[in-house]
Amino acid sequence: MNIGGSILEFRKKLNLSQEELADKIGVTRQTISKWELNETTPSLNQLLELAKVFNISLNDLTNEAVITKLEKNEIIINKLSKKIIVICITLFIIFVLELIAVFSYKLGYEQDKKHSTDTIQIICTINDEEYRYAITYDGTGNIIFSDGSPFIHDKFIAFNDKDKTKYKKVIPLLTDISNYFKDNGGLCE
Repeated sequence: MNIGGSILEFRKKLNLSQEELADKIGVTRQTISKWELNETTPSLNQLLELAKVFNISLNDLTNEAVITKLEKNEIIINKLSKKIIVICITLFIIFVLELIAVFSYKLGYEQDKKHSTDTIQIICTINDEEYRYAITYDGTGNIIFSDGSPFIHDKFIAFNDKDKTKYKKVIPLLTDISNYFKDNGGLCE
């Protein structure tokens, strides 16, 4: 038997009209009629109310049809929830692995920069005198080694204890050498 038939059967056993049953449950008479004709189906809360009014179990009222449907829905929801959890965990793991890859790449790139070296030669002239100087630096611009004209070396590189940190980077050193020669009528290339 279907749910509508069960509602009709139990309503008649209690000699209730559709109107009276509707009042007890808090719905309209038309709603009761639609349930009995199987045009619509009561919600789970309404089924529980009907079972109370009829003084029967939910299984007796539904002939387990609704319960089975609800159980199937619950199984589907549980499976879907598990799939969503697996997808979320997978996406999180992918995100973490991407972060690790990016940081590893960046760390390796920074290490490579520190280990790569380059040398620049500067040739400066003043009063028809030529001064050559070579500066070797790492990928981050830190000076590793310099050699060449004693004039440039003594003027810019040979520090006293106070000025030891003046030229750690290649760009400020080249700029100062170039500006010195320019300011004194010379030229650097």
